[in-house]
Amino acid sequence: MRTQIDANRLSLRPFQTADATRVAELVGDWEVCSMLARVPFPYAADAEACVATHAPAHAAGEGYTYAIATPSDGVIGAIGLELNGEGIEDGALVPGYWLGKPFWGRGYATEAGAAVLAYAEADTGVKTFRSGHFVENPASGMVLEKRGCAYTGEVKPQLCLARGVDLPSRKMARAPARRALS
Repeated sequence: MRTQIDANRLSLRPFQTADATRVAELVGDWEVCSMLARVPFPYAADAEACVATHAPAHAAGEGYTYAIATPSDGVIGAIGLELNGEGIEDGALVPGYWLGKPFWGRGYATEAGAAVLAYAEADTGVKTFRSGHFVENPASGMVLEKRGCAYTGEVKPQLCLARGVDLPSRKMARAPARRALS
């Protein structure tokens, strides 16, 4: 999958070591990390190590993580796709994303999601996506719905590292479009 994706207002690019301080600042905000499954709190010590994992995963075809950046603000978040993410073994890509709180409500997650999913289909051939969100974060579900995901009906507990507890999570999926028979 390509290493850089340009969208209307955004650039999705590889993370650089120099981004770690900005990542720690944005994702280390309690209101951000408390809505994510795999981010501990406090986060500052983990940012550089996390950023360093992205390029090897991309090269191995195991996952594709991009910094979401704007020309005026630099890094504002992250979006990624993991092949066969946690508990998923059917060849699906698992999208995940976060935005720094100052950038919520501007449509950036929806725009980044549209770009990364379109290129994922074109570059990898994978057409099935599975994801989810904590029940108390319906805004994340709305972003996924705008990208064609629908609720599966499953509500399963998922660990939130920042909180150290399992939280109810609503599962979503987007399967390839089926052609009508004539």
